[in-house]
Amino acid sequence: MLSMYLKRLLTQTEWNDAFLQYMTQVGQMHANKSGAGSINVDYIHINVLFGFMEHLLVDKLWNTNGIEDKNKHGMIIAVNKLFWIQNDIFSMQYRASSNNKSFSVQSTKVNPTCCFPLH
Repeated sequence: MLSMYLKRLLTQTEWNDAFLQYMTQVGQMHANKSGAGSINVDYIHINVLFGFMEHLLVDKLWNTNGIEDKNKHGMIIAVNKLFWIQNDIFSMQYRASSNNKSFSVQSTKVNPTCCFPLH
């Protein structure tokens, strides 16, 4: 499934509403928001995978000979933007699902006179 997603993501020539909706649906599926088709993957694992995939693509582009530096620079910027947009779309789905859960926050006591506790 990942290879199908990457193929569509990397070969898409026009980022129209239909394509952005597709990315949103994939994010919903992983954030356990699409009902029976949900697979519920923790966001930390999705984010690590995105970072690893971006690293692989940037490294491959950087080390490819025969591409002018100007073009290589533009390609690396494009890959970076692609992963930022993808991450934003996915994180919106996870934020929306976490807003439906209640969390308890414990307050900690801070010593206002010292930035670094020396215990």
